[in-house]
Amino acid sequence: MYTKSHHNRKKSMVRSSHTYRHAMATITGNLLEHYDTALFALLAPYLAPLFFNTKNPVTALILTYGMMPLGLLSKPLGAFFFGWIGDRRSRKYAFCLSLAGVAGTTTIMGCLPTYAMAGVWAPCLLALTKILQGFFAAGESAGGALILLERQSSRVRGWLSGLYNVSSILGMALASLFVMLMDLHLAMSLHWRWLFLAGSLTAWIILWIRRDLPEASPTLPSSQRAVVPPPFLLLSFLTLLLANGFSHVIYHFAFTLMNGYIPLATSFSQADTLQANTYLLLLDAVLLPIFGAIASYWNRHSMMMQLSSFSIALLSTPLCMLIDYDISFGFILWIRICLVTLGVAFAAPYYAWAIESLPFRHRYLSLAVAGALGSQLIGAPTSAIGIWLYQMTHRSWSLGLYLSCLSLITSIVLLAHARLVSNRVNTAVLDTNII
Repeated sequence: MYTKSHHNRKKSMVRSSHTYRHAMATITGNLLEHYDTALFALLAPYLAPLFFNTKNPVTALILTYGMMPLGLLSKPLGAFFFGWIGDRRSRKYAFCLSLAGVAGTTTIMGCLPTYAMAGVWAPCLLALTKILQGFFAAGESAGGALILLERQSSRVRGWLSGLYNVSSILGMALASLFVMLMDLHLAMSLHWRWLFLAGSLTAWIILWIRRDLPEASPTLPSSQRAVVPPPFLLLSFLTLLLANGFSHVIYHFAFTLMNGYIPLATSFSQADTLQANTYLLLLDAVLLPIFGAIASYWNRHSMMMQLSSFSIALLSTPLCMLIDYDISFGFILWIRICLVTLGVAFAAPYYAWAIESLPFRHRYLSLAVAGALGSQLIGAPTSAIGIWLYQMTHRSWSLGLYLSCLSLITSIVLLAHARLVSNRVNTAVLDTNII
């Protein structure tokens, strides 16, 4: 009896150890992807004179920034490739292959020759590496989320989904911190490679940790085992695309657009706005797991996303109208806090909701492609559209109206999709009972 009890405790400890390593590997992988993306943007002013032979520093900087969209062009292709592998072969294989590609391209980035070493080949190699990095990174975020959440019960998925999103913010924050420290204490033109090599070393360590972890093989309910009609798949994918894009719209609106718009439309400086941005990012990181835990406690991931998007639809226009009046910077900060909080409530349970909304055999492909397209087609143009609306109207309410309309559409689509999923689950259970 003692031997059996001891054996069971040992199995439980091994399982807990695997679960911890499993979670840390996937969360750190997502952190690394956002670290690499932010690192290139932050280092662009330092890399520009090293990779382009031009006397005009502005031209060199424009050419360096122009390489950032190259990775975004290859992301949809990478999402389709790794999504297909993840659904047809295994989640673990697709995720590890994607992470190995990210690690390899980051290592190459840290070893690239400069213009002084290789001439015109230097910017060409830099562009090619960015394209490959975007291709491999497309499978990492979706794969990491699925591997982390599919094995868990719905009661903890929301919290883990919020925690997974926190790693994205931490990745960008770490990149900013390391660049700042190196710029203060070392010559950036000589030591910039170490920042990329540190990221690649982390990725190889994650791959080593992942080598013996088990493949995710959750027990599927009847609604997941049944044959899925193509129209349902298409509608689920389009809903996922809209939800993913809307989460990026809120982020760009609260952080990117407001950074440029507030100094333009008010008397407050860019420095004040950027300082507020730092505090808002910290608030974002704190609130994400909290809202994820709330959604998991009530087991209402879809409902939280519907309520938050509907609240944004109601409040964004009147909140933005207040900016036109002579209000204090603290009041503007309060407006941004309201938008960030509602946006976090929408984004925190996103991955948990996506897993519950998509059939198992189509999740990786749908989640990866929707993430690649939604962030670029819906989320990325937000700042440009917002500034254009202000230029046309010279009124802040136009920005809020744009966000309100998109929020209302998202809320309605989520509600319709929730009813569609509920009807499909009930039908699948009824068919199982009849059989």
